[in-house]
Amino acid sequence: YPDSDKAGLKDNSYTNIMVAWLFRKAIEISNILNKYSKNYVVKKINLKAMEIKKWEDIGKKINLVISEDGMISQFDGYIDLKELDWKKYLSKSKKINRMDRLLKAEGILPDEFKISKQADALMIFYNLGLDGVVDIIDGLGYYKGNDILKVNFDYYIKRTLHDSTLSLIVHSYLAHLIGYEKLGWKLYMKALNSDYKDIQDGTTGENACLADKRAAVQVRSSPPVNLLNMVKDV
Repeated sequence: YPDSDKAGLKDNSYTNIMVAWLFRKAIEISNILNKYSKNYVVKKINLKAMEIKKWEDIGKKINLVISEDGMISQFDGYIDLKELDWKKYLSKSKKINRMDRLLKAEGILPDEFKISKQADALMIFYNLGLDGVVDIIDGLGYYKGNDILKVNFDYYIKRTLHDSTLSLIVHSYLAHLIGYEKLGWKLYMKALNSDYKDIQDGTTGENACLADKRAAVQVRSSPPVNLLNMVKDV
């Protein structure tokens, strides 16, 4: 991590796939620029031809930890983490979005478990779409599978706390893409009502989160998901 003497996570899938996309997009833009524009950019940032070749080379060799059925591991080593006993903690509190506090109160490190504060690996599908993710993964030489979005959604939603309300919007959008319309609508409405119902116990008094509201408006009518068609009163 920046300014840290300790190593961070190895091969975070979201980071690696977005970097692969970035290299590919940079090369694509380089190829479509006219001569004048390309020369201007090259001079402006002192870009060398060998650098573009290096981007192409690195972009094809980025590592992912992905199972045969298409489950994308959040990072290298994630699959070796412990499973959380959800029933145990749900019996103690219905509000488990701050699971880190519950675990730390028992002297347990949250990093030992397969739990996420918010959407992580699934963010690639939200950013790039299913076709975009499949294209990147295929370009890296990995098995993609026809149900890769469903496989990963089904796996990670059971292990995500949604402590960030934006995570609810991401999962809502992806749920609708898969065909989980009732779940998608439930997550969407929870995000929309997050500040009104103060689901995080006191944060509304500090401020209202406009980011998830803006995302809710965007997702509401974003193709191929159109939530306006689901409820007449919206």
